[in-house]
Amino acid sequence: MNAHPTDDCDAWFRVKVQEALEDRRPTVPHADVMRELRELIGRKQEEGGLAPTLVS
Repeated sequence: MNAHPTDDCDAWFRVKVQEALEDRRPTVPHADVMRELRELIGRKQEEGGLAPTLVS
């Protein structure tokens, strides 16, 4: 274990950044992700699984 908890967080963060940089999967445009999330939120709200939100 490192001397300070923030050292652990820093090490974890650096590993995650490196993994992301090495990831060769195709990216997904932001607009597509947001559209899918709005659809998911809408479905969950209709099912009663989420309270109404300000997401539009």
